Amino acid sequence: MAEALFENFLTCPICLEPLKEPVSLSCHHSFCQTCLNKTWNTRPNKTCPMCRRRSSQETVEVKEEKVKEPKVKQAQVCSSHPGVPPLFCLVEARAFCPVCEFFLHSQHMVVSEDEAKKRLKEQVQTQIQALKYQKQSYEELEKTYEQVERHHEEQTVECMSLGLELQKVRKEITTLTNNIQDLQNSIVTQSLLSAPTQTLQSIYLVICITKSKSVTKHLNSTHNHISNRAAKLVIGLTGIYTSNSAPSARCS
Repeated sequence: MAEALFENFLTCPICLEPLKEPVSLSCHHSFCQTCLNKTWNTRPNKTCPMCRRRSSQETVEVKEEKVKEPKVKQAQVCSSHPGVPPLFCLVEARAFCPVCEFFLHSQHMVVSEDEAKKRLKEQVQTQIQALKYQKQSYEELEKTYEQVERHHEEQTVECMSLGLELQKVRKEITTLTNNIQDLQNSIVTQSLLSAPTQTLQSIYLVICITKSKSVTKHLNSTHNHISNRAAKLVIGLTGIYTSNSAPSARCS
């Protein structure tokens, strides 16, 4: 209901746009001056387009500063009953004299002007608080996104480096394999053929074991290096999400 009060204060009921050159009738309803004149030109009587009440005085211009900051009016509502506290109709969003017009609002939600002020204030405070939480949530999400993006860029460079190392390992394995094959062919084709078969097998076995140990050592070193980098990547991402999950949940 409080939101409707703001809209009624700031919006012309005829064109449903923000008030332009606003004028106020004796019933305290406000309209754009152009919209009101067009409406009255099509009617025999000058009545309020909202409540159909006949206008008892000329329209009064409303200052834009007051339209921008609507407040429940404290001015005298009824000249016939100046001592009677006015009531405020939440449906029509206006104050009225309870002696003269109460029957017109018997089906409406009616409160005192103080209550109307209180409701407006509470509604504004609630919306401001909600906007603060939303702003905080957006700031935390933006911070998390920046951290993830920065970490992603770092890991992209890291992955490219690992890819180059893997290519290097593959080339070394290929080179070692070719060297072993060349040595094997050399044993078969060169003077080593004159040695006993057992000697050839021993030489070949020593060569294979030596090369195998070298390859295995290099592969183990590369495997450990890659594993350590992958573990750091997981720990880094986990830390980012863990540090930001609690405040994000609170703001949601």
